[in-house]
Amino acid sequence: MSKQASDRLLSTFPVDEKMTTHLASADTGDLPMPLLETVHRLNERATSKLAEVTRQTPDNAQHAAEIVAAKALLHRSTQIRQR
Repeated sequence: MSKQASDRLLSTFPVDEKMTTHLASADTGDLPMPLLETVHRLNERATSKLAEVTRQTPDNAQHAAEIVAAKALLHRSTQIRQR
């Protein structure tokens, strides 16, 4: 789930980091946006973990399904970045 969340955050992140301070307000109780560097690190870590899963040899049907799902998520993420 962290891969999907970090991809989505990266796609909606303001171009100007100064804008992030305006996205949260103490009056509304909203949480501030995380730092762009933090989101990038989370995304890299999630991508690495998914790639690790895809390199495993399935030992049962459920494990095979998890590997297929991880590959699909990585593929979808790659397509989004290429647009």
